[in-house]
Amino acid sequence: MIFLSYAKQDIDVARKLYIDLNDNEISVWFDEVFLKPGQRWREAINTAIKKSKYFIALLSLNSISKKGYVQKELKIAFDILDEHPSSKIFIIPIRIDDCEPEDERIKSLHWLNLNQNWNDGINKIVSIIKDISDEKNEIELDIQQRELISQKHTEKAIQAESKENISQVVNGNHNIFSVKGDVTVTIAK
Repeated sequence: MIFLSYAKQDIDVARKLYIDLNDNEISVWFDEVFLKPGQRWREAINTAIKKSKYFIALLSLNSISKKGYVQKELKIAFDILDEHPSSKIFIIPIRIDDCEPEDERIKSLHWLNLNQNWNDGINKIVSIIKDISDEKNEIELDIQQRELISQKHTEKAIQAESKENISQVVNGNHNIFSVKGDVTVTIAK
């Protein structure tokens, strides 16, 4: 899931982005949709950020100059980013106007200019998220295939060892299995 962070003054852009990403089968945590009346919104937002695979930060003149919870959301996202390897994408900064962020942490990330061409921007976001998800799925599939191959090799080794160690004698109404060592098992037909 992707967490969508924005200044309340940019709600119309956030709604449009939420709809367009959902139309592209990308799950987005959007406070307007997920927060329930009476819910402790700070806790819900903190939990959603921590559980998200990605954090979209809508950057605007409103969000970069605003004092408030949008700054707190960004701080939490950077704390999470610090826990990831430097090659991992977590925060996706998206400019929706001609703002110039002053925060060095935001400046260090390549941002997308959604204000220049909306449809191209949406396609880039979708491509980023789906490409990373596809890579992860390929890695998981490769791991599963390796585990399956290893399991088959183990089963073959056990079968080969068993064939060497077990001899069967059919004696009237009984199958007698003699295992090398001290054990003999008799099974009635």
